[in-house]
Amino acid sequence: MVNASVVIPTYNRAEILKLTLSSLMRQSYARDRFEVLIVDDGSSDHTRKVVRSFCGCLRLRYFYQRDEGYRLSRARNIGIENAHGEVVIFLDSDIVVCPEYVAEHVGSHFGSDVPILVLGYIYGFGPRVEKDSLLRLINFEDITQSTEVLRKNRTLWDLRETVYRKVNDDLSSLPAPWRFSWGGSMSVRKRDIEKVGMFDEDFSSWGAEDIEFGYRCFKKGLRFVLSRNAWGVHYPHANDLDGKRESNRRNMLLFYQRHPNPEVELCTVARQFKYNELWDQIRRLLGRNLLPDYSSSRFRKVWGLLKGRSLGTLDQQYLMYQGRTLIVGCGEGFVAAELDASVAIDFDPGKLAEARKRFPWIDFQWALGVRLLCPDKCFDRVVITDFWRGLGRICLGKLLREAVRVGREVFVLCTHEFNPSLPEGCAWHSADILYKARSKLKLSCIPIALEDISVCEVYRIGAPDTAIDQRVALPLDEETCAVVALAN
Repeated sequence: MVNASVVIPTYNRAEILKLTLSSLMRQSYARDRFEVLIVDDGSSDHTRKVVRSFCGCLRLRYFYQRDEGYRLSRARNIGIENAHGEVVIFLDSDIVVCPEYVAEHVGSHFGSDVPILVLGYIYGFGPRVEKDSLLRLINFEDITQSTEVLRKNRTLWDLRETVYRKVNDDLSSLPAPWRFSWGGSMSVRKRDIEKVGMFDEDFSSWGAEDIEFGYRCFKKGLRFVLSRNAWGVHYPHANDLDGKRESNRRNMLLFYQRHPNPEVELCTVARQFKYNELWDQIRRLLGRNLLPDYSSSRFRKVWGLLKGRSLGTLDQQYLMYQGRTLIVGCGEGFVAAELDASVAIDFDPGKLAEARKRFPWIDFQWALGVRLLCPDKCFDRVVITDFWRGLGRICLGKLLREAVRVGREVFVLCTHEFNPSLPEGCAWHSADILYKARSKLKLSCIPIALEDISVCEVYRIGAPDTAIDQRVALPLDEETCAVVALAN
């Protein structure tokens, strides 16, 4: 009886694959209880010959698909479709594993009374690792001889180690453990894969296909488990890091297209080791009132300003709007209706549901605004409400950059007297943070003084060649809302 199927996709790594297969020969788990499925993604080297040399030593099957570009997802799916084992272990062909590797994966699944996704530990993977240094330190013919070196040398630890230690290896305490579901070493029961769905084959270049799969596993209720004893070492080889970054960027957009919600949207712009912290902060803002009472008469002149009313000495070209309007942070929808918005977004599903009931003619969408699935300059006007003040600095920078990209003119509201109570760890920002954000984005800032009122200012942020710090008086003397105008 086969308990586990080790699925290994490969492409032109014959000699490294030989080391991976040799390590599988030394498993403590009985060889007749697990199988190895090699899925060749169109190799032109002697991969087939290497696989053939192990046929008498391992329960081994070989599958070949023509070289039609990067088809890792399809290769893994071929392995899943042909797997006889109850547990499917995904292993990259450049990872040499310890003797307990298969036993630890199988034991984790058989010892759990709930569906789980098991992450193996990967040493020696990351930009800090030097190839020559690693080859001197590690005996890849028998990596157990290098166990102490691996454990003591911090530069060789799994890149996720900082996160693991922060949560004491309890991945279930993370709001989004799927962000670390790296396909190089992980396992899932085959019956659970059938419920979740296979790898998405539209990911036809490097990156994101594994975390998208992990995301679906998480949404189906699988618990994420780290197995430090199921460890392996990444064999160093040449990598096109710039090409991988660009490919990963494109695939992250595809990930968001597959799952258009704030959780995945934030994932497309946040650094992976900061993502869980940022997402946790945003989750804790759900249900909080992040907007003042915009229906109050105090805001009438603000809406007049944003609707294009004459503003005296201010250049009129910035205030004539005859097109599409996007509201970012719409709450229950009043400001979207007041400004005749075409599209309005918010990250709070409860408030969106209420807004849709009240204003069914507006297109309300569930999003943060840090990554919008729309072309450049597709809105004539973008208005960001006070909700931005509850976001962290990282999110604010992304929000402003994206708003400037999609809008011909961008405004940000900042009601000075409004200061809601927020959960611990969540700050309520003043307009000062906008200055810092625009500086980092290399945008100029023109503050515009409001007559006879000290709590309210208007800022216009534009291209770097725009004059800075020029003040223009505006006839707004009763409002408590500052309007920050941004233009690229």
